[in-house]
Amino acid sequence: APRRWTTTLSLELPRLGSVELRLSLAGAEVQAQFSASEAATAGRMRSQGPALEQRFEAAGLRLQGLQVSEWGGA
Repeated sequence: APRRWTTTLSLELPRLGSVELRLSLAGAEVQAQFSASEAATAGRMRSQGPALEQRFEAAGLRLQGLQVSEWGGA
């Protein structure tokens, strides 16, 4: 079985609010969990899911799962 690598990045961005991204990589498969304090930011990420998948594929990786959520805000 391939080794699993996981990292979490938390940022406070001027236009997007608070965001957290957790990436897990096992071999060439990536799982991404994105959460945001703003509903609009979460919606923007959901709409960009297919583009994110294409970018991972261009890097030789397969996006196995993308979860997007929000934890409050406007």
